[in-house]
Amino acid sequence: MTVSEEFVAKAPSVWEPDSVEAAWQLLQTWGSASQLVAGGTWLRTQWESGVSAMPQHLISLAIISEMNQIQQQENYFVIGAGVTLFNCKKNALLRDEYPHLIQALQDIAAPSIRNMATLGGNILTVVGDAIPALLVIGAELTWFDGNIRITESLTSWLIARTEERVETDKRILISIRLPLAATKFYEAEKQMSGKCLTFYHKVGRREAFTPSLITVAYQGRVMANRDLVGFRFAVGGGAASAMRLTHAENLMNGNRYSTALLQKLQHTIREQVITYSDAFASAQYRRNTAANLISAELWKVFTCR
Repeated sequence: MTVSEEFVAKAPSVWEPDSVEAAWQLLQTWGSASQLVAGGTWLRTQWESGVSAMPQHLISLAIISEMNQIQQQENYFVIGAGVTLFNCKKNALLRDEYPHLIQALQDIAAPSIRNMATLGGNILTVVGDAIPALLVIGAELTWFDGNIRITESLTSWLIARTEERVETDKRILISIRLPLAATKFYEAEKQMSGKCLTFYHKVGRREAFTPSLITVAYQGRVMANRDLVGFRFAVGGGAASAMRLTHAENLMNGNRYSTALLQKLQHTIREQVITYSDAFASAQYRRNTAANLISAELWKVFTCR
């Protein structure tokens, strides 16, 4: 089999800058004829399905060192946007600190895809299955806008992308910053009693390697007297943008666990989840599933204590 002349003519040039600043300069040089690429797994599906055309110039981020490493800095883990899902998953420190994120990464696609797909790419899709876990952790994103580096919360960025109908971000995502659970998200561990709770679950159309119907995550702490502290809830899945469930958080935090509170939580989640209907599941099914998964897991935690 020979490669057609048409295909060869369409093959893009590949550039490999060694710094974020150099990548930015290439973006300015080639403009709309260029595309940043790391793992390329999501972009490839867009090109092959005809959703978007392959650009004339691909700007690879593969050799930019700060975008391809995991570091612990004071009270944070900093994960380069180009770190693969596989390398995130095998990092011992991340496994110990964020079991719900590791579960999310494990449930994304097939192993061959996780070996190439990056955490930054999963976020930039806006519908990535890792996003609910990152939201409840309190992840922050660090960008380069051509002049300075800017850090903002993942929550704020998602709101801007969805509510302001911004289709693409013109900046370069450098890294994802995760607060250590025992430092920023809560008070120092030695000053706290009770138990830290984390949870992540993905519901798909079949057991593995399938787009999700709904994904849910939470993180929080239950004190010895059953007071609830620092809870965050998030949902995503399918083609719906992931979101924090702030109404559910306000309901839980500062209150004491009870079955009545759990019933209110179910109702609140159903009311706040913004989702959609398609050929596989109705919006109401997705809302009910999210509410039931979260409330059932919390019920098990308190019933089995």
